[in-house]
This record gives sequence, structure tokens and C-alpha cells, in this order.
Amino acid sequence: MTPTLAFTGTFKIWTYTVSHSVLLLRQPKTSSETGALQTDIMFLCVDALCLPTKVVDPVIRFVDLPTLGIDVKEQPLSGTRGFALAGPGWSGWVHALRIAWCRSPREFFEPSPMEEALGSDYKTEYFPA
Repeated sequence: MTPTLAFTGTFKIWTYTVSHSVLLLRQPKTSSETGALQTDIMFLCVDALCLPTKVVDPVIRFVDLPTLGIDVKEQPLSGTRGFALAGPGWSGWVHALRIAWCRSPREFFEPSPMEEALGSDYKTEYFPA
């Protein structure tokens, strides 16, 4: 069975740092869905992506991208593995090695705890482990 992650609410592409191969999707805490917490989803070792700038209720699966008809170049770390994302009325993919996520009480424009230091006081989870 393919491992799956599911989040509720609206996330936006917050940052994509090409030089560090990092993509950050953020659900700001100002959103009524999050209460007093902000949720960040970070993709690590990103080689390519195809996503809308706003994603709603993302369901994320770790997959071999060519099995979905996605032509990606094999990379030394991730091979052709990546993440298929889908939600109501949208779908996309990220060719990356890993994903991490956390929830924190940070304000709208504050950096993600994951950007500052993975393994800080905030709960950070990795997928696949």
C-alpha cells in the first residue's frame, strides 16, 4: 500500500529556493482552518515540480512518478520517486527525496521552524521515514 498524508485547508507555495532545492507550502495561522497554528509542508532535494500556487485539502502520496505518466530524469538521491498531490479540483507532483511538516504558533511572515533548524522544539515529521 502506498503511504499517504492528508491535510485539510488551503496551502500556498510560500517559497521555492532553487539553490537549496527546497519547496515550502504554508497554511498561515490567520486562516480560520488552523486556529492558532501555522502548518508548513517542506519538500527536500526538489528536482522538479508541477503544482498550482494554491492547493486545497492536499493528499500526498509517495510514488514512482513514471507510473503516473510523469517523465522525470532519474536523480542520484531520489531516482524517479516523488510525491503525487491531489485535492478537490486540482492535482500535481513534486520530484523530491523527502517531505517534512510541522505546526507552530509562528506569525504570518516568520520563517518556518524547519528553515531555522530541523529538530527544534517544534514537532517535525518526515515521510518516508
